[in-house]
Formats: sequence, C-alpha cells, structure tokens
Amino acid sequence: MALTTVIVAGLVAIGAVLLLGGGDDPSADASADPGGDPSTTSTTSATEPPSDEPPTDASEDDFCEAVVAADDDIGDQIDGIVTHFDTDPVADDLAEVGTPTGADSDQRAGFLLYLEVLREIDGEPTADFDGDNPYDDLSPSDRADFDAYADYEADLCL
Repeated sequence: MALTTVIVAGLVAIGAVLLLGGGDDPSADASADPGGDPSTTSTTSATEPPSDEPPTDASEDDFCEAVVAADDDIGDQIDGIVTHFDTDPVADDLAEVGTPTGADSDQRAGFLLYLEVLREIDGEPTADFDGDNPYDDLSPSDRADFDAYADYEADLCL
C-alpha cells in the first residue's frame, strides 16, 4: 500500500507539470494486443519489448496525446470528481501507446512504475490519498526512475 500511496503523489506532480490545456483526445481504442509470444526473450532490441510490455517505438505525438489525456483523467479523479480511482483504463491506454524510441532505460523504468501503480490504485478510495506527499517514501532508485520519467514527459510534451 505504501508504494501505491507514494506514486499517487507522483501522479499529482506529473499532472501539475503537464497541465497544458490540450489533450482532449478521447481515443478510447481499447484494442490492446494481448499477444504473448514467449519467443521474445531478448532484451537487445531497442524497439521491440517483450510481448507482455508496452511498445518502445511510440511516436512522440501519440505518446504526448496519451500522457496528457491520462494526466487530465488522473487529475480529475484526484480532485474528487470520483470517490474511487478508475485507473486501469488509463494504464491500458498508456500501455497501448508505450514510450518513444528516445526514452532511455531510467525513463522507461519510471514509465513502467507509473503503469504498475495506476493498476494498483484502481478501485482505491480517492480520499485515502489526500494530504500527504508519499512520493518521499519511494526508494531512491524508484524515485530516480520516476523523476527521470516525469522530466522526460515534461520535456517532450510541454
């Protein structure tokens, strides 16, 4: 529970950084490819992640559209528009797009951490996340990855 609480503060931070007024792309294309080719075990490819991970070759425009839409949605949920987080669809949309080729390993790790936490907080009461800044509870390594991702997102999409 501490990890989920920690990242919600990061979600708020990313949402605050990315308040850029755009991103009303309601691309609710839920056609995620649940593939699952177990032969993809090599991590040497820079553009093809294992089949169970989000793509690593998203266009920067598609990535930014998905990020802004996700931040708007999460921001609305944190602001009390709903009483329980509904973050699985947000994570699904981000995972379907993935990260651009230019994301380095720390930025990619932060992105994957963000998706993990979005899935963990789905269904949790939004009131549980008021007040504290649990981001401070992240391990130094997770904090560095999350910060790298947040900086990447802000630099690319602002």
